[in-house]
Amino acid sequence: MNLGMDFGSTYTTMSQYEYGTKQLRDISLQEGAPFIPTVVAEGKGKLQYGAEAKNKAGKRGFATYKAFKMLLPEDDQERLTARGYDEDHTPEEMTRRFISFCLQEGLHRCGEKMIDRLVIGVPEVWNDRLETLDGRNMLRNICVGFPFVDKVQVVSEPAAASAFFAYNFRNNTGRDFAGHILLIDYGGGTLDITLTNVAAQDSGNVEIRIEARTGAGENEEGRIGSAGIQYMEQTMMRAIEESGYFPEGIAQDGRFYKAVDDLEEELKSSRKTIGDIFDEIGIDDPEELEAEEFTTIDYYGEEISVTYGLLLRVYNDEIAPVLREQLQKMISYMEQAGIRYDDADQEVFKIALVGGFGNFYLVDQQVRDTFRFSSMDKRTEDIINFASDREKAVSLGAALVASDIIRIRNTAPYSIGFLGGDQDPANADYAFCYKDDIVFDHPYYPHYKLDPEKPIAYYIGSTPNSFVVNHGTDSSTAMVVYLKEKYAKQLEDMIGYADEKYQTAVLGFSLDSSGVLSVHIRPFNLFTKKPEGEDNRIVLDSFKNMFVFSKIKY
Repeated sequence: MNLGMDFGSTYTTMSQYEYGTKQLRDISLQEGAPFIPTVVAEGKGKLQYGAEAKNKAGKRGFATYKAFKMLLPEDDQERLTARGYDEDHTPEEMTRRFISFCLQEGLHRCGEKMIDRLVIGVPEVWNDRLETLDGRNMLRNICVGFPFVDKVQVVSEPAAASAFFAYNFRNNTGRDFAGHILLIDYGGGTLDITLTNVAAQDSGNVEIRIEARTGAGENEEGRIGSAGIQYMEQTMMRAIEESGYFPEGIAQDGRFYKAVDDLEEELKSSRKTIGDIFDEIGIDDPEELEAEEFTTIDYYGEEISVTYGLLLRVYNDEIAPVLREQLQKMISYMEQAGIRYDDADQEVFKIALVGGFGNFYLVDQQVRDTFRFSSMDKRTEDIINFASDREKAVSLGAALVASDIIRIRNTAPYSIGFLGGDQDPANADYAFCYKDDIVFDHPYYPHYKLDPEKPIAYYIGSTPNSFVVNHGTDSSTAMVVYLKEKYAKQLEDMIGYADEKYQTAVLGFSLDSSGVLSVHIRPFNLFTKKPEGEDNRIVLDSFKNMFVFSKIKY
């Protein structure tokens, strides 16, 4: 059995490609819904997950844990303590428990006992910041540790979603998609806007390159930002304040968050009604919208009214400015790059709203207004068949990758190599460079800039300890890292086996399918000028455990 998973900050989904029917399907984990809240609760001697755990928020005797995905690489103990975590209840442990529950539940519902290949999506920001690289490594190691999982691959969320959209395009048109996809991923806690370049390859391969990205909220700032959760909390807070029932103030306690959850369910179940009302009245008539009640929510025994006017006011205050700013950043990039994003008649540029909040009418309308959508606009055609697939695009794409229906071309998420004598990253000798095509688990050895055919050999006892990592195409994003003493000694000991014969060795790097980095050591023959003999390897599971980061950024 192969599975694709979108391990989200607020909701998680899983999908499967069925070879027999050649169909993609989501796997319902709780109450027949394809989405399970990414929440763990502990209390009264047992653990609960998903909707059951979410309902325990604020209740006496229960501790609830959320946001553990984005806190995986966090090492600020004060921040973790403030979020309710301790040495026994770490984000890593909560992630392990939650994913284990989801995967075992999925196996049970599918009547299977083993996951042959699991492909799990992570934010693109986890690829391009040293501070978050450990997140994907930790996630991969957690999943590899499950006895019911064989192989694990970690992929970027926009790459997985783009794979799904390219698959849809091919099925709907009979042609391979080649062009740009602008993904606007709006979830509960974050906004991620990513421009991908998709090119079809032979044998069903798809080359997906991340060209640009921007965003706001949890993935960018490490906190819940101007996204779905903030919108619902602010809407509920203002509705309670404007009701006049609680002049003494509003406590953000369990009952408040229960009211927010009830509002969320109303918003999700009334998407068509919301759209119909806004279309009928228009968003330029606030008085009539204030008179139109959307729903009532129980709060401490009082029925709190939520109007369409309030939905619009909170959106304009909390969401619209942030979305406008981030869209404009991406538009500026596309204009400089000469990408024809504003041509409604072309088929080489697509726009896709992804994530639960992307289905909200006002978000969709703002995007349409920004890009001046027409009634015959081709920029959304053929890549998405159902609005509900917006929330499942990452897991559906991951399922396609897991089953080799679509294969994503591998490119390096960063450059890595050794510094030259002047310690200037601009003159570094790299093993592979940012966005280079690479083969997983294949060692790449740094070569001299002036002689790219000649690998750099090191004499025993002069092993380099400083590496340079670069997340861009120039030295402005480079950082120097130093191997910690324990691992530097391990490196020297491993090179020592070449001492008797040649006195020299070459050092290289490789990445596996989940982005886990390894250092390779191999004897170097000074007479033939070629590496030879066996290749020894140190797997660097954790950047922060293996490296000391230089405070100097170039």
